[in-house]
Parts: sequence; structure tokens; C-alpha cells
Amino acid sequence: MEVTSKGTEQTKGEDLAKAFDVQYEKLKELGCPEQILDLLRKQRDGVLKKAGEMTIGEGNIPFLPVIPYPYLSPYTLMSMVRIRGKAGFNYLKPADIKNVVKVPDDPYYIFDIDTGKGTQGKSPEEVYKTSSEQGRRCLTADEVMNLCIYIDILSNHYVLACGSRYSSDGIPNVTVIGGDYPGLGWLPADFSGGGWASATCVALGNEDSVALAGGAGAASSGREGCSDCGGKL
Repeated sequence: MEVTSKGTEQTKGEDLAKAFDVQYEKLKELGCPEQILDLLRKQRDGVLKKAGEMTIGEGNIPFLPVIPYPYLSPYTLMSMVRIRGKAGFNYLKPADIKNVVKVPDDPYYIFDIDTGKGTQGKSPEEVYKTSSEQGRRCLTADEVMNLCIYIDILSNHYVLACGSRYSSDGIPNVTVIGGDYPGLGWLPADFSGGGWASATCVALGNEDSVALAGGAGAASSGREGCSDCGGKL
């Protein structure tokens, strides 16, 4: 089930609770470890409260759970991404994926997710700059993989993870390999083209992110950061 916002009223109360439960059951169905499910379940009240206080953009997803590396590796996450029943495959070395935005170390939630409807054909550099100016941020590789678990986005366009880099300047992305199955790969930072888009979410302060992550751990750039990028394109 895909749950998106069609306006503020639709994101309140029972609709938000149903969205949380649908996402939780999807992970459970895919065999997510019970310990990780428990970490997400404990955030339910905080997530629903936070989403209920926000104005969600039209057509945006109110919230999504994110299970970062090393809780689940890209190999495991991509195996949960399906298209026409076929599981995804990871082509990247996990240790070479670095985040250039700050995210919590433990499983957490992101909010007001735009799957890329306004960024098709735009380069990662342009999206990174404009999203920051709008109080939003680009999704990381972990976040894009988690997004593709719940939403059949690949039928519409492929997704660039501009919040991460691969081997310093590559942009991780989730695409469809040979029109057959999902794959995690990378493209140059100056790439742009039709059929590709960059997903974004609202940029919360570090304190908000940590609190919603159950107070465990601190928000960081994750995956040891990206020293070559300096957090910028």
C-alpha cells in the first residue's frame, strides 16, 4: 500500500497511524529482524506526533522508516526492493558509500518525502543547492533504498541519492537493470537525464532527528562522512 498526502487533513490521526502500521507490517513481511522492528515500533508515538504537527506537501509521503548501515547492509536492503516480484541487487562496495548530510546512526524516520516529481532532468548539484534553500535535504543511499522498499517509484523514474557519495564524487542511485530487476549503482555528480530524479525530505534539526531515533546515539554524517566532499558538492 502506498500512502501519500493529498493535503494537510489527510495526514492526521487515523491516516497517519494506518500509514505507520502498513510500513511496519511490510518490513515484518520481508523478514526484517525483530530487534530492528522493536526499535522502530518504540518511535511510533513520536513519529505520529511529529507528522501530525507538520504540513505535508501535496503528493508527498508523510514519513518513512530508515534502517541505516550497518543495521542492514545494502545487500539486504536491495533484496527487499522488488519490481514485478524480482529482488534487487547491490553493485556497490558498502564501505565506499559516504553520506554528506547528517543523519542518526540508529534506525530513524524521515518526513515529508518528495519522491522526485519536481527534480526530473536536474543535475545532483542543482538539486543539492535548491533543496537546501527550501529547507529540505537530499536523501542518502540508505534512505533511497528504504524508500524503494515501500513505494513502487521505479515504475515512474529512477532515483538519485544526492545525500551520499560513492568513492568521493559518484552519486549512488537505484535503477532498473536491463529493464528486469532493481540495482544499486552510481553515476557522475554532473549527471542529468530524463527518467532520473532526486528524492528529498524536510530538513529537521539534529536534535529532532536524535529524539525521534529514541535518543540512542548521535546524529552524524554516517559511514564516516565524506572528507573529499566536505559535506558539499
